[in-house]
Amino acid sequence: VVAIDMAGPESQGLEEDPNWLNRTIKLFSQARQAGLKTTYHIGETPRSGWKNTERILHAIRPDRLGHGIQIRNAPKAKKEEILRVLGATNTCLEICP
Repeated sequence: VVAIDMAGPESQGLEEDPNWLNRTIKLFSQARQAGLKTTYHIGETPRSGWKNTERILHAIRPDRLGHGIQIRNAPKAKKEEILRVLGATNTCLEICP
């Protein structure tokens, strides 16, 4: 085992539930402490959107985001901020055309 990956139906908006998010933050923190890399799938659909993608980027701090393409719909200043964070944290976007 070298990593953990969180994936599921983006239509549920789980990232908006504070209890769920806090449990997930703890899980990812434990994985990092164990030396595992982390991936979180979000931002593929409009339902998860750029706001939830940004929320996960800051709260979970994954090594890699599966998708993240909804970032393109963020207002210009917010998009630039998110892209700066991605670069500063060396967070990879996993994107398929």
